[in-house]
Amino acid sequence: ENASYVHSDITLSVDGSRLYVATVRDGTVGELHVVDTVTRSAVGALVEVGQSLRRIALTPSGDRVVIVGTETTGGCMSVTTGQVYLVDTATGAVTTVPAHADFGAVENPTAIAIAPDGSRAFITDAGANAMLVVDIARRAFVQQVALDASPWDVAVTPLGNWIVVPVTDGETIHRLTLIPVGVQLPVEWTLTSGAIIPACLREPSQRLAVLGLSPLEPPLSRRTSSLSQVVPASAPCTYEFAFWGLST
Repeated sequence: ENASYVHSDITLSVDGSRLYVATVRDGTVGELHVVDTVTRSAVGALVEVGQSLRRIALTPSGDRVVIVGTETTGGCMSVTTGQVYLVDTATGAVTTVPAHADFGAVENPTAIAIAPDGSRAFITDAGANAMLVVDIARRAFVQQVALDASPWDVAVTPLGNWIVVPVTDGETIHRLTLIPVGVQLPVEWTLTSGAIIPACLREPSQRLAVLGLSPLEPPLSRRTSSLSQVVPASAPCTYEFAFWGLST
């Protein structure tokens, strides 16, 4: 009997020697495959992980694969929920991250990024319009950062001091949300400028000037700079930066 496979995501080890491939077999079984990039052959046995895998990321040390996906339960009255899995690359052991007592678990995961030191995973959740922070060693959600639109990707700077999350409402809102990690926001922001190439705009790239837009949502304290100002890149597709604080 032939199985049907859908490839969900891939990631490489830091040294490029291992390729990790997430697939979904027959629409109901998530699988993690490991490939030796030199011999182009499978390494070890495949690991079954949940039902439907979406995105994967590998810690810089290569000891853990963090996977986000969904599981459906309940038969005809089915309910689909998000899941976060941690896979030990040495043993193949799979553990799940339990729901947090205050904000629950991930609802509709869209992307994942790992801190450069491998301590935390940052997961965007389109179901809750939020970003969740997972302590990998503790196997626990430790924080939820509210966003004002649906996040669809996430990235961390090489120094680990900024998280970048693009958000959209699918129509008119397209923003890059910048989240500083482990720093206190100043009372006033200083003027900065930068060049970006929004996906819905053609060349040349448009410039944005930012003066201290810093909306913070509970449980974080709100502090809005008196210099708040956003210069849109181009109409009707307006891009803006938003600054958020994330404590560690």
